[in-house]
Amino acid sequence: MQPITPLRTDYLEWTPTSLLEHWRVYLHEQDRSPGTVKKYTQAVSHFLAWYEHEERVPLQLATLTPIALIGYRNELQHVQQKSINTINLRLSALRAWCAWLVDQGYLPLDPAARVKLIGGEAGSKREGLEGSQINALLRQAQTSRDPTRN
Repeated sequence: MQPITPLRTDYLEWTPTSLLEHWRVYLHEQDRSPGTVKKYTQAVSHFLAWYEHEERVPLQLATLTPIALIGYRNELQHVQQKSINTINLRLSALRAWCAWLVDQGYLPLDPAARVKLIGGEAGSKREGLEGSQINALLRQAQTSRDPTRN
């Protein structure tokens, strides 16, 4: 069983933006790749900006709820129409950040614990063959058959 971290009493002094910087340092200390650290901190920054725009007030830790996180996921998916990979990366970053906030005693419960990633297959970035290319490939395959086989 994991030890319970007591809730910090100085949490009101910390803003989510200042905690984001502490989390960034923590990620570096945990030997996360520079790319992951950059993408994760950008993802949380995007969420904080979105929240402030939507609610017209900066996020406070007390207002970091599953409802806010699901609203953000819905915004990314249905309004901004981000790719599945982008949405899930941002949600994964928010999950990691919320877990850290709980672990450090800034939150009593993890608001992202039950927020699900979105499903579906990510579309391939590769272009398929055009019809003329397919026909050329089939013609080539037909003319290059092994003459010993019928």
